[in-house]
Amino acid sequence: MNLGASHRWKLVARVEARYRFRLLATEVTEMVDVNPP
Repeated sequence: MNLGASHRWKLVARVEARYRFRLLATEVTEMVDVNPP
């Protein structure tokens, strides 16, 4: 694997992690809205 591909993989992994975190945050927010404390 060359340096360019490695850098690209890290960038994709970072974007994917951010996307998953956003999905999780949205899910939690919806649960909180449905069931207020």
